Amino acid sequence: MKTDVKRLNFNVTLEQEAQIAKLREALGRPTTKDVILLAVRVTSMLVRETQDGGTIYVEDEGDKRARLLIPQLDTVMRKST
Repeated sequence: MKTDVKRLNFNVTLEQEAQIAKLREALGRPTTKDVILLAVRVTSMLVRETQDGGTIYVEDEGDKRARLLIPQLDTVMRKST
């Protein structure tokens, strides 16, 4: 069975490259591709949850909970409503 694949080529600034490398290291991913795909999956999940009316929270070790505001998702949500 043949798997369809598409090669993506794009330029990034040195600052963007450093951000990707820092995230790759923080998440323990072996390659840039792995960390970018993980970021896409996580972002897709967050968008889906907020589009369905969900609210995203973070909780600290003391069980204190705070709403997580992500301006980039808020902008997307305002466009979809």
